[in-house]
Amino acid sequence: LSVMVLSLFAISANAQKTVIFNVDDPDRVDIQVNYASVEGIVAGDNKVEIPQYASVYVYAKSGYLLESVCCTTTNTPISIYGMNYAYVYVDTSAEGELRYEVKSNTLEALRTATMTVNVDDASLVAMQFSTTNERVNLVNGENTVKFIPSMESPIMIAHSTYGKTLYQVSVDDVIQEAQGQQYRLNVVDGSKVDIKANFPEGLAY
Repeated sequence: LSVMVLSLFAISANAQKTVIFNVDDPDRVDIQVNYASVEGIVAGDNKVEIPQYASVYVYAKSGYLLESVCCTTTNTPISIYGMNYAYVYVDTSAEGELRYEVKSNTLEALRTATMTVNVDDASLVAMQFSTTNERVNLVNGENTVKFIPSMESPIMIAHSTYGKTLYQVSVDDVIQEAQGQQYRLNVVDGSKVDIKANFPEGLAY
């Protein structure tokens, strides 16, 4: 009976593990265990109880992104998807302490490149960044758009109504070819993008 009780205690003890998440800014980061946010996250070390077979995710809150998530115990970087979430596999049977370091940033701080986007009818245009997949709100006329160089380019541009096409899109005065109904444009700091959504009156196409 004593052996049985000790065995059950050992199984129960191994059913969860205390993991340390070192967070640079709790206002930017959301840690979820089994799809429930961990309350009371602070800057620095946070001890989080992880049940056996639990799903663990690190998310960037709205307006922020994850720069890196790393298991510092094993020096193993964790893949980040869309710069806004990472799945963290926690081996609850592993011996010793497990530590994860989470570094975040603001989108605005990393958007050091600027392009000018001219559009005749913004209501007909859908524009989206790569990687972060964030949609860009445009207005008629000239728009100054900041983006993360080499990360949010290329940009995707299409008609806001599925199945319809834009008349013409150019980058630095070079007319671009659509891929199907979508334009995939490589832009750099200082690029000028001109979007003509409306077809000229009377034009047959």
